[in-house]
Amino acid sequence: GGTGLGLTLVTQLLRLMAGRLWVESVAGRGSTFHFTVRLHLPAQPETA
Repeated sequence: GGTGLGLTLVTQLLRLMAGRLWVESVAGRGSTFHFTVRLHLPAQPETA
């Protein structure tokens, strides 16, 4: 159990990041949540 805020927070974060969230449900088996978000990676990795 929880407060039920998790999905709301994820939805808001994804909206800010121009992401996408969708769910696939099967009655009696449960739900699977998916998301995509575009991340910008540096052109070259930093060296130590």
